[in-house]
Amino acid sequence: MVKLIYTNKQREEMGSLHSFSADVDVAVNKDFEITVAQDNNILQDGSWWYINGTEYGGIVDKIGVVTADREIRYTGRNLRGILCDKIIEPPQGEDYKKVSGDAVTVINKLIEEAGLSSIYRMTGESWNILSYQFNRYISLYDGICALISAQNKILRITILNGMVTMSCVEPHDYTEDKDCMRSDINYNITQIKNRYNHLICLGQGELKDRQVLHLYVDKRGNITDTQVFKGFEERTAVYDYSSAADMDELKSGGIARLQELNADRLDMTLPDMAMQIGDITGGTEKFTGATVKRQITNIIAKIDDNSIDIEYSV
Repeated sequence: MVKLIYTNKQREEMGSLHSFSADVDVAVNKDFEITVAQDNNILQDGSWWYINGTEYGGIVDKIGVVTADREIRYTGRNLRGILCDKIIEPPQGEDYKKVSGDAVTVINKLIEEAGLSSIYRMTGESWNILSYQFNRYISLYDGICALISAQNKILRITILNGMVTMSCVEPHDYTEDKDCMRSDINYNITQIKNRYNHLICLGQGELKDRQVLHLYVDKRGNITDTQVFKGFEERTAVYDYSSAADMDELKSGGIARLQELNADRLDMTLPDMAMQIGDITGGTEKFTGATVKRQITNIIAKIDDNSIDIEYSV
């Protein structure tokens, strides 16, 4: 039995929702849709809902009526989406927001500045930030994720009794687990052999005054400033990043774009293995020997009174 708790606008618990179906897009759209019959219309705009011990929850932003089906549809932002609507701004008179000190304290200060400290809190393992500079006007969610990613870790989110707990953890590598290779896992692997090896990065400015940076990939797959492949072997793409603050940001964005262009593809149909955003899964195809490891980038949860069915994306 799934207990979906809902509140009023003041976040006071009102009870459990029954006879519903819900779709939650955890990390891409970061939203949800809950459907009930018209005579079960008990949520309000501004109501919160959550399932204890998970990261499934959110706030109702819209209420729609589907008269043909006699249904009510509640839509809104999930727990990650709420963080996306808060922006880390540079202090007045400064170019960037810079932080240092105990990481948990720093993140909780950002949450407080965003007005979310009555709901969200950072806990768990911390580390010392010598100095960190956020991109200008980055969302609170992306800023926290970037800060954590610099430690090669990922963000975990759990809601319990209306309070959202966030923590910084190591991703779990399911490729080290024999269950990852169970027979009920189906996957398609596509490996890119002729990769892009030249990226022209375009930054600030206009026409001849525009910032231009060339990035190259060598024979070992390293990204360098020196061209190795030419003629028929050269594959070139253009990356437009006019909002890059400086050449360093243009370069980091270009590196990420090259990695995206050259990423092997792994499509998997997975059973529910309790994986979470950022965990690592993969597969090996026995005929070609192709092996791919990928992080879980999104979860679609389909929820009703009796079950939670999970679809993973990598």
